[in-house]
Amino acid sequence: MRELRPVCFVVLATVVAATATLAAQETEAEPRNTATVSMGRSRGEIEHGVEEVTSAIGADYMRRVKGRWEVGVQVDVDFDRNGSGAEAFLVTPVVSYAITERWPVFLGAGVAFEEDHTLGFLRAGTEFAFPLDKKRRWFIAPGVFLDVGSEVTPSVMVALGHNF
Repeated sequence: MRELRPVCFVVLATVVAATATLAAQETEAEPRNTATVSMGRSRGEIEHGVEEVTSAIGADYMRRVKGRWEVGVQVDVDFDRNGSGAEAFLVTPVVSYAITERWPVFLGAGVAFEEDHTLGFLRAGTEFAFPLDKKRRWFIAPGVFLDVGSEVTPSVMVALGHNF
């Protein structure tokens, strides 16, 4: 199972990229899709009060469904504290609401696939997009989120994204 996680992440990232390419060919005045890749850090408890900080990478796909509402999926790979291998593969379907054009908040329920078990969790978070071009198609978005399951895990991340 552990060997399949990086392969699953690459396959999902490829599907997101292919979907982005096909959707970019649609002729719409306003983009309805968003794809991002991200890097982040999480803080979690490993033993009675002892905390660890781990790194993660992620890929997200969001689709605007109506007005300020979006649905999508966030996929993350968490690495062990030594950075030597994947510790968990997380998949989180989310619903997002844009408070402003550049400031969405999201909520979802996900599953973390770890080496010897699978855990469910709830995720809540936000990010703020800083446009990189005049059309506001490319952006950088720092963000924070909280995963609540068998433990509470706060995370920070920065994403590079594209609206299409």
